[in-house]
Amino acid sequence: MRRLPQIDPELATIEEVRCFGCGRKVGVAQEIKQAVFCEELCWYKQQIINFESATRNRAIWYLVDHGISMVKVARAFGLARSVVGGILAQGNESDYLSVGRTEPVTDELRAKRARAGTISAQRRWSDQESTGARK
Repeated sequence: MRRLPQIDPELATIEEVRCFGCGRKVGVAQEIKQAVFCEELCWYKQQIINFESATRNRAIWYLVDHGISMVKVARAFGLARSVVGGILAQGNESDYLSVGRTEPVTDELRAKRARAGTISAQRRWSDQESTGARK
């Protein structure tokens, strides 16, 4: 049986591995490569916290976009003005409601899709060419 190369235990630096959610000590390791959770509940709590802050950030973006000053928004959420400025500076690309969503479908497109099986492919093709929809 072949053994993998091992580091000399005297040269290895051991670090404590703590739960990323509650901070409880889970064990020790040579190096920590990713977040470790002690149980599923800690992982789920971490996801809820991210969801709540994403909701708050979305509300801050909405209020500032509609003309409310950063100072008033900061007071409403109990934050410092610099924190609100940081949220706005991050951008809204990571908005949990808009990422991966498609544009709303118009009534015309919905009607075309509804009769997609009822008309022939040739007729649909000629309709697209006549309206200039296909280029």
